[in-house]
Amino acid sequence: MLQSSLSRWLKKPDASTQHAPLDPEKPPSSAPPATKPPPPPPKASAAPLRLPAATTAAPPAMDNWNDIPDDFLQAPARPRPRKSPRAAATPRAPAPVALSRPLPAMPQLFALRPLPSNVDLAALTEEHLPAYKRLNALTLPVAYPESFYKETMTEPHLSVTLVALWRSSPAQPSNTDHVSDPPRLVGAVRCRLLPSSQLYISTLGILAPYRSHGIAMHLLQAVVRKAVELHGVRSITAHVWEANEEGLDWYKKRNFELLDKEDLYYRKLKPPGAFLVRKSIGVGDLLGGSTGE
Repeated sequence: MLQSSLSRWLKKPDASTQHAPLDPEKPPSSAPPATKPPPPPPKASAAPLRLPAATTAAPPAMDNWNDIPDDFLQAPARPRPRKSPRAAATPRAPAPVALSRPLPAMPQLFALRPLPSNVDLAALTEEHLPAYKRLNALTLPVAYPESFYKETMTEPHLSVTLVALWRSSPAQPSNTDHVSDPPRLVGAVRCRLLPSSQLYISTLGILAPYRSHGIAMHLLQAVVRKAVELHGVRSITAHVWEANEEGLDWYKKRNFELLDKEDLYYRKLKPPGAFLVRKSIGVGDLLGGSTGE
């Protein structure tokens, strides 16, 4: 009896090691996991979604030169303030208008004797062209091709070409019954415009029986005046055949200066050389001075 009680006492569990009775509805070994709160309700579909901020670097300013807001382009312009009207100024008396002075007459670059009354200086026309060709053939040492005469009839060459017409008697406009003979072409000057405002004398010739009337000087004076007025020339140049001593002396007496000699200027002539002469038109000449003899 005593031994059986001792055996029960030894088999009795300790109070510190006793466990609470197990709940049949719960797991026997561990506590249930904690529950998470329910997710929030979704937002309204009308609200825009927020996108994460871009992490790329902004482009340089020069790439956005045309990035102008539309509202700036459509903004109305500000109205300009109206200026207050000025007080009426006292009317002033009009200043006197200075009358323009007449331009000085073109000077005579050469000493001229009076032109005979039966000689007319006129522009070259198709009617005069055959006589002009005969004149050059009789007075000049070289023959000119047909292209030279075609060029002569075109501008600006025609504007610096003049002919001298000799009438058998002075023209009498009042006498209509008198029928005079047609005028005869006895002289001509043909020029060319060169750079640096130069007037180049291509041909200048007078028939031998008419060389004592100063016709060549009047032709040259008239064509220079015309070239100055129309083309603003400032000098006159020409070539003189080296064998033409009379022609070279003629230019020297009219104050042409000898510039140079070209040994092979006339290839078909013997000797082939030519002298280059020039006469300048100075400011004093244009203002009314005279360089003639």
